[in-house]
Amino acid sequence: MTKKPNGSVLLDVYALSAFEQKQAVATYEVNQLDGFWSPNKYYGFLNTFKYDAEKVALDKYTIIEMERAFADVNDAFMQLLGYALTV
Repeated sequence: MTKKPNGSVLLDVYALSAFEQKQAVATYEVNQLDGFWSPNKYYGFLNTFKYDAEKVALDKYTIIEMERAFADVNDAFMQLLGYALTV
């Protein structure tokens, strides 16, 4: 994943108390988040990874439709931290 010239990276920043309450989870849902990702039928997968030593959490959404698949990930941020991510 490469950022385009003049592109942006958007990160959410939480208080440590919010981080402490975050849990590593894996969930699946048809039209996850009430159709937020697409007007078409899709299958949404959420994997939350928590890295306690770094105080970093990653929410990875993978969206599967009949015609396409895509992921909204904080992967760029994780790559900045030096983690290699694979699909």
